[in-house]
Amino acid sequence: PTILVALWFTAAAAFFGHLVALSAIDDAVRQGACGETIDSLRLLAIVFNGTAGAMSCVGLIGLFELSFQSPRRWVRWLADSSYWIYIVHLPVVAFLTFWIAHLDRQGWLEFGIGFGLGAESKFLAACLLTGAVCVLSYRYLARYTLLGALLNGPQERVRAAPR
Repeated sequence: PTILVALWFTAAAAFFGHLVALSAIDDAVRQGACGETIDSLRLLAIVFNGTAGAMSCVGLIGLFELSFQSPRRWVRWLADSSYWIYIVHLPVVAFLTFWIAHLDRQGWLEFGIGFGLGAESKFLAACLLTGAVCVLSYRYLARYTLLGALLNGPQERVRAAPR
């Protein structure tokens, strides 16, 4: 856990350094600094950003290693569903994004919810709806069917113990 805290602290410090370097670049451009100074600041920002990304990835791996040391049924179920979700998500996300865009262009989206949505909100809605459709379709259409047996091998339903 101590190493994990050090990784996350390093990632946060590197990201803060990246933000500071970006601010320094803006100031240098406004003040008309020479190209070498701006290039050096850009290199520094890139190094800080890369360090923050790498440390965050290693920190997330460590966090998950620490959190999931023993098997969990829901993780196994989600791992079994991953190939199905990979196969099915593209047509679902394409349909949903085009449908949301169509509703937005026609004005029905704003009429239906009472306010306009930004691009980020529509993206998040499409992602959440796609995830829900894919997980539910795996549960009800693929898990215990011939298709599920082809994807993950035969699965047996776990029955609750009698009381």
